[in-house]
Amino acid sequence: VKMMLQRLDSSVVRSHDGSMRINVLQIRFALLQGLNQRLRHILPYVDLSTGLEYRMGHKLRRLGYCIFYDLKMDLLDTALRFTAQNSGNIPLNLDHQKKTLSSDCGNRDPGVSQCVFVQAFQQTQHVQASQLRLSEPAGRIFSVSFVNEAGIDAGGVYREAMTEIVTDLHSPEFSLMILCPNGVHKINNNMDKYIPNPRSSSPLAIQMLEFVGKLMGISLRTKATLPFNFPSFVWKGVLGQPLNATDLEGTDAYLVQSLNALTDAKMTAIDFDLVYGGEVTFTTTSSNGDTVDLLPGGERVAVTYERRHEYVDLVYAYRLHELDRQVAAMRRGLGCVVPLRLLPLFTWQQA
Repeated sequence: VKMMLQRLDSSVVRSHDGSMRINVLQIRFALLQGLNQRLRHILPYVDLSTGLEYRMGHKLRRLGYCIFYDLKMDLLDTALRFTAQNSGNIPLNLDHQKKTLSSDCGNRDPGVSQCVFVQAFQQTQHVQASQLRLSEPAGRIFSVSFVNEAGIDAGGVYREAMTEIVTDLHSPEFSLMILCPNGVHKINNNMDKYIPNPRSSSPLAIQMLEFVGKLMGISLRTKATLPFNFPSFVWKGVLGQPLNATDLEGTDAYLVQSLNALTDAKMTAIDFDLVYGGEVTFTTTSSNGDTVDLLPGGERVAVTYERRHEYVDLVYAYRLHELDRQVAAMRRGLGCVVPLRLLPLFTWQQA
């Protein structure tokens, strides 16, 4: 790289017009092209699941944004073809009347709801994961019919059903998932994004979240682009990537702003007492608004100026891992349908 830069005309290097930037960009792009040409041959043999920082797999995961999307998709498509099964025609008989009656009765919980998602889940519980591994663009896993509704499933009925199954997840009428706090508070971005409900921790709810992951895998295999509306907080977890404060802000900007104010470097002990004065305790709220102790008896322990950083660290530790169990279930379901090995190379925006 140094030799290539030295060859640039000195007047161009000193220039502040677009020509210098274009040359530098050309060099950077050439380097990326060379990197990707070499990776195409070696990536199939690299252990991308390693947790050891000095291993190539770990380093490549961190450089996933430098790997061309086309290369990643070529490798993923190859893996999908090798793991594909002759499947499809799994019967689904869905009932809109049952869904409406369930909604009218206020049956929102996973154990009692009869929304279309739950009906599909119940009817596919005993389907082998291998039967879901169809890798055909526009392929149909299920043979769908609607009770008392005329229609021949030539593709449109299937698409309608799959879209409705996923849309049911993003509804206040079903509590497996909830609108993220930004949506509840109507602030910042991602106001329409949904996240798993922290209360979705029963064995049944975890099975349903695994089914969500299977649907994500079906969408990927058949290129169905189903309308999953998740923030980076969920996508990165499903891809096996670490979360940070930016991801939390993408779901709960009000909380992050409050924590930033609490640790403002310009704040003195006097300022802290005037603003907070024993009103903050070692508790926080979960994504669904429940109050959670950060320490044993945390509601009785006041946050002092000296312990404010400890408090903030505890809040981040709790909220960044609050949905670990739920997102892990989605990832397990996805892994039943799609090889997970290559997914950490994708950015969450590419998911």
